[in-house]
Amino acid sequence: MDIGVDDFVVLPFDTKTFKNNFEKFKIKYYLGEEYSNNKENLNLLKQYQTITDSSSIISKTDASGKIIYANDNFCKVSGYTKNELIGKNHNIIRSPDTPSVIFKDLWDTIKIKKEQWNGIVKNVSKYGKAYYVKSSITPVLNEDGNIVEYIALRQNISSILSDKKHFLDAIESNPLSILILVQIDEFDMLEKFYNL
Repeated sequence: MDIGVDDFVVLPFDTKTFKNNFEKFKIKYYLGEEYSNNKENLNLLKQYQTITDSSSIISKTDASGKIIYANDNFCKVSGYTKNELIGKNHNIIRSPDTPSVIFKDLWDTIKIKKEQWNGIVKNVSKYGKAYYVKSSITPVLNEDGNIVEYIALRQNISSILSDKKHFLDAIESNPLSILILVQIDEFDMLEKFYNL
């Protein structure tokens, strides 16, 4: 035992004792290996979390939609501190310009279908500055298939959205807007004729 022997059987031995001792050894071996694998997996997960945390805007909400976690990038882009975000829902950053049909689709997808939702959402920071995020929101399920929480990973895409997108969003959110696109060939000749 002092040199690491798990168990021993005195000769002559009966088969039942041998099998019981062998089963104990198997359980101990597999538990030890599983612990080692879990430790390695936890180490990998921590590294994945660090990479994701540093490059994405991340938040978690409980099953009712209240924020329970916000990473530093979320605080930076929204202007809110973690204390101001925790316990609130995401309406705190919701832009009034974003059509409500988007949020209906989002909640139908993650809450009713229990599937991941992907899309672009316009938000507003604490200081009133609009920003766009490409979002992936996923329900986290327990073993019974019930929603425990939601996790959202977002990328700030404000800098890559064109002025055209901002313009079209503004038109779409205003029910009184009319958009007319006119293509004028040889505009320089027309400009000279009308002295524009």
